[in-house]
Amino acid sequence: IGLGSGSTPSGDDVLVGIVAGLSLFEGVDNQVKEALSCLRTGIQEKTDAGAPLPSAQMLHAACDRSFPEPLLTLLGSLTCEGASKEEILESAEQVARLGHHSGLAILSGLTKFRAFM
Repeated sequence: IGLGSGSTPSGDDVLVGIVAGLSLFEGVDNQVKEALSCLRTGIQEKTDAGAPLPSAQMLHAACDRSFPEPLLTLLGSLTCEGASKEEILESAEQVARLGHHSGLAILSGLTKFRAFM
């Protein structure tokens, strides 16, 4: 929490991506549900002490399953059976455009969420 550069430190952006990725599987896998619950608790306990206000708000929102619209669109594309490669890439590009570097850090977290499973 609070590590990295930017008004929303890049480490916090990565956490948002991890929470988003785990949220995709929360309802279908008990191990994921447990890991996500622990991660949410840890984030909520540590955020106020170490994160700038914009980052704390973003992390709390992610823990409450509230994500930026481009990220929601990407998650929808990733879970849609009929989504084309182009649709997924366009959605990922929209996420990458969030903030100065935030979107890239969120995408990085989204690709790493499986480490928590």
